[in-house]
Amino acid sequence: MTPGTVFTHPTLTSSSGAFFATLHCSRAPSLTAALARDHLSRQKAFHPCRCKRSSSGSRQLVSAVAVVDQEPLQPARETRPTAQQIFDLQHVPHLSPSLVLYFPLGVLLASIRMALWVLLLAADVAWLTDNNTSIAVLQRILGVQVDWHHLDRIPNKRHVLVSNHLTAGDLMMLYSLPQHYIHLISAKLPERISQANHHRVRLWHATKEMYQDLTDSSAHTDPIHLFPEGVMTNGSGMVQFSRGFMRFGRSLPIVPVALRVTVPWNIQTHTLTSNFAANLFWFCFVPWVRLDATVLKPTSLSEGQGNGAFVESVQKTIATELGVGIADITNQEKKQLIRQYSKRKH
Repeated sequence: MTPGTVFTHPTLTSSSGAFFATLHCSRAPSLTAALARDHLSRQKAFHPCRCKRSSSGSRQLVSAVAVVDQEPLQPARETRPTAQQIFDLQHVPHLSPSLVLYFPLGVLLASIRMALWVLLLAADVAWLTDNNTSIAVLQRILGVQVDWHHLDRIPNKRHVLVSNHLTAGDLMMLYSLPQHYIHLISAKLPERISQANHHRVRLWHATKEMYQDLTDSSAHTDPIHLFPEGVMTNGSGMVQFSRGFMRFGRSLPIVPVALRVTVPWNIQTHTLTSNFAANLFWFCFVPWVRLDATVLKPTSLSEGQGNGAFVESVQKTIATELGVGIADITNQEKKQLIRQYSKRKH
């Protein structure tokens, strides 16, 4: 294929497709090039492409969307999902008659459940937030069903759970376990959240001091949980893992968890630009949400293995279980996508 060939994606005629295909990241040209190359490498695999004969008799793809730096297209070594595939732009992709009829009830349920979520975060009483019966009742009211698979793989000793991130209610899976977990949250969240001491899952700010403190097993015996992606996806692929959990990875076993979510009407509880309140609303809006958590075999850093290689192997283990690819996008680059989309809308 000749250098400078111009390409188009036959399905990128919708507003979302056009945004991802024509994205111009002036602050992040490497991201733009990566996304463009990513689209091009999979056009033939996922969509029929129109071709024409050049004067030399060779076949060329006809397009009018993106040119990839005047470089020949190289064969893709592995399938990587695109930003368009893992980040939706709409919560409701299709309005069915049953969804229209359910809508008023869904709004009422969402209002009640969101108030209950706020109560749970504010409450710090063991009989409500650290009691098996109370937690089961709360999950029933919130419409959350959690199914764990291969729980026998979780070590009895202190460990680190790492999982992919799909919804605003993913932490409900940890409330279903008998042991207490420490989950690290953004340092930007209110201090009040991290001061609760009677929750099944303790939410602590992910500061440098906290990371250092948690590495001391003599001071803390509870296992740790993190979402290394740092952002949510729609489950069609994964964002690159950060290496934060490697601060514990040299002394504690890492337990990968593959998380799947099932939601009625294919409603997307998270979109590219939605905030936490919107994500929680749609999570509470649907009559039920099912979380399936599959525990994979614990792993530890091998002698001579670098942190980057180990993090990559852990993520590949989860991706293989889920049957999805890992996008060449980080959580910081997702923020760049959000800024670019917001500018386009205005």
